[in-house]
Amino acid sequence: ADIANVGLLGNQIVYFDNTVVVPEPYRALNDPRVPFEDTGGASQDPALEFFLQLKYPAFDSPIRVASGLEARYITAEAELAQGQSATALALIAERRDVGGQPAFAGSTAPEILAELMDQRARDFWLEAKHLGDLQRNPDATPYIPVPGVPFYKPAYGDFGSATCVPLPLSETLNNPNF
Repeated sequence: ADIANVGLLGNQIVYFDNTVVVPEPYRALNDPRVPFEDTGGASQDPALEFFLQLKYPAFDSPIRVASGLEARYITAEAELAQGQSATALALIAERRDVGGQPAFAGSTAPEILAELMDQRARDFWLEAKHLGDLQRNPDATPYIPVPGVPFYKPAYGDFGSATCVPLPLSETLNNPNF
């Protein structure tokens, strides 16, 4: 990689390699789409063990912005919302095979949606799509602590229910349409 452009063009996740801790729910998946390494040490926050993500190992690792796979997930989710499950079930079967998982046995719309969101979370891990999934399907999005569950640091209280990033004060003060 051209080191002069790393800050502008490089994969920014690599900058945060020593602070991106792979959470336990993802570590438990044993899925090749969620590669990580147990470093045997503590993270920047010594309360956490450090598990290094390996999806983006270098500054020049490509970051998927959009893909045919994502389009297929969007189509499957939209068709499922219309009561048509065939596309979602076919995509689930394909992606479970990629992840080395056994066949999916669910048959109800909520089960299918939950599994579709699970496969989507695995395929798009570290790709900044999970918040949108949570906003669209709050009851079907996996690997998100439910509101009220204690944070790993008790002094910070419990997980809340916010699904949006708060607007900065500069936006609220400078936007006449706010």
